[in-house]
Amino acid sequence: MILTPPTRRRPAMPGPHATGGGRPSPDGRGEAGQGARPGAGGRALPSARATRRGLLALGVAALAAACARGPAFVEEIDDVAYVPVDPAKAARLLNDYRATSGAGPLTVDPDLVRVAADYARKLAEAGQFTHDLEPWGGLEKRLHAAGYAYATAGENLGLGYRTIEQTIAGWKKSPPHDRGMKDPDMTVMGIASVPSPTKRGQIYWCLIVAKPRGAGAVAGTGPFAPPSGPVIWGARLPSFR
Repeated sequence: MILTPPTRRRPAMPGPHATGGGRPSPDGRGEAGQGARPGAGGRALPSARATRRGLLALGVAALAAACARGPAFVEEIDDVAYVPVDPAKAARLLNDYRATSGAGPLTVDPDLVRVAADYARKLAEAGQFTHDLEPWGGLEKRLHAAGYAYATAGENLGLGYRTIEQTIAGWKKSPPHDRGMKDPDMTVMGIASVPSPTKRGQIYWCLIVAKPRGAGAVAGTGPFAPPSGPVIWGARLPSFR
């Protein structure tokens, strides 16, 4: 079962990527012939409906202007803004944590970053959460398809957190994911986060750790038991020494 953190939605900030944000809309009840009404001094005063229409037009114009000059849309849920993960920052956080157990540091591998980003995007587009999304299959199949030779590899998936700090904290609470992050056999990593294109607040995370090896490595898959909470599933491929 997938559990996600409680969310509190705020109106979307104007910007080119805003989705689901509130925007003013006409009341739809205007009548033809509603014009100006006479006022003091013989000057015509706008009717209440005309005033509402004028304010509406100003609101739309202001929104359009803000969109033209404003920053890219940033979604805020529970007062924490989602920002795409920086692999270098993630590596620093993971390496600090690995050092507490005596494990060596991980180096960011651009090839693994691409594999992780591709799979996180596929999960987000499919709206599914699994290590074996068809037709791309599990980690073993995806690494082989990318031409990545490894001695062993593992994968953590996450759903529902906004930041890398939150995601790592969630993985720490799950023994299988925690072991994967601290696995002393692993020497390289790739990580990515992708928001769902259709579900507000759904962020898909994919962390791949590995120990590279020359061509010809073969491995099988073995998923960990899913923990409770918003971050689920971990997979570890057998080691080949």
